[in-house]
Amino acid sequence: MFGAAFIAIVALITGGSETYLYVEAQADPASRIGLCSAKPVAQCVTITQVYVIGSSSDQVTLRTVEGSQDMQVKRIGGADPSAFPRQDKVYVECYLGDMVAVSNHTTGALMKLANYPEPPLRFWVPELSVGLFCLAVWISLYLWRRHLFAMLVVNSTA
Repeated sequence: MFGAAFIAIVALITGGSETYLYVEAQADPASRIGLCSAKPVAQCVTITQVYVIGSSSDQVTLRTVEGSQDMQVKRIGGADPSAFPRQDKVYVECYLGDMVAVSNHTTGALMKLANYPEPPLRFWVPELSVGLFCLAVWISLYLWRRHLFAMLVVNSTA
């Protein structure tokens, strides 16, 4: 019983931290991967200021600030195009040459694009499942022990 309780506590703590890391990794690529600096890095994000000028279903049209180029991108999740008005600073983030996200630095809105680098799927965390199982074992053993002691007390007084 004590072993199940100990394993449950440790597994729930580590599983919870793994789940937190997965949720935290859903943040925008610039904060997760790292902005490009003067020193070249293999994995970095470059940002370009853009305007969201239109959308049709999941197809979004972006225009660079200088107005020299229109780009069609496919939205796969995150904020709607309406969350990116022209008066806000809106940036398209490029990772390894692919446009991966549109972010609004004023409101913090993030639109994920078709090439968005998802973190490894670790949402089903084995530690969390083991912890919940051990917690269930511990609770059932505790209740069974109480039931047995209650039966022994009743039988010994009769």
